[in-house]
Amino acid sequence: MELPHWADCPGDRPAFVGADLKPETLHAAFRAGFFPWPPATDHWRAWHAEQWGADLEAGRIRTVGSATDFALPWWAPDPRGVLFTGRARMSRRLRPYLRQAGWTATIDRATTAVIGRCGPGRAGESWISPEVAAAYHELAEAGIVHSLEIWSDDDLVGGLFGVLVGGVFSVESGFTAAPNAGHVATLDLAARLAEAGGVLIDVHMTSPHYAKHGAEDIPRERFHEVLTATADRPVELSPERKPVGSLVDFYLSRTSSSE
Repeated sequence: MELPHWADCPGDRPAFVGADLKPETLHAAFRAGFFPWPPATDHWRAWHAEQWGADLEAGRIRTVGSATDFALPWWAPDPRGVLFTGRARMSRRLRPYLRQAGWTATIDRATTAVIGRCGPGRAGESWISPEVAAAYHELAEAGIVHSLEIWSDDDLVGGLFGVLVGGVFSVESGFTAAPNAGHVATLDLAARLAEAGGVLIDVHMTSPHYAKHGAEDIPRERFHEVLTATADRPVELSPERKPVGSLVDFYLSRTSSSE
């Protein structure tokens, strides 16, 4: 299925609509800089139509396949929210908490549970429907989607999952069931990605959560330069179970070396 080029798509609304959620389509889309963001409910689907229906009818928002509405919109925002691994930072307030928490972090130990907690198992609305979750599960089996888990003994207290394309990890969603678990997941991912030779975490649109750790908005063109340059880089995230307290020393050493 042929996708449009990102430069021919709007950056402040859906880039295009349609296509499908087959593993090969999803993988190709992420390599091309797109990500799916379907409406969570009929209400939000109608909201999309109200906001951008005229753009769709006029062809300013492209269609792929037989799409006629916003059931499956894809995005390539400009600017793009990113967290460069070399600029990730930990707040002073978090350091003593991590040393005392006793938590551990893993990669790909509970992918099904993490995706479920982010989507079908989440209380309230979620854009990750059972159909979307199944698509990401297929990509996980292909080694393209990875999950990061935060554990308190045997209890899963936080996590995230996303798509790894060379040196770029695109976070699709995360959950937290304990204070600070979401921050720990972000910091652990940034550390593992840096150690593996990765360049940036794609957060799509910068939120206050990611901004606390150094995320920033960059021009879409710059994002695609990095994505293209590193798409075929062999990056493997360490599967080692690590105590989250070790992140304090990791980030302190980076701060000292930059001074």
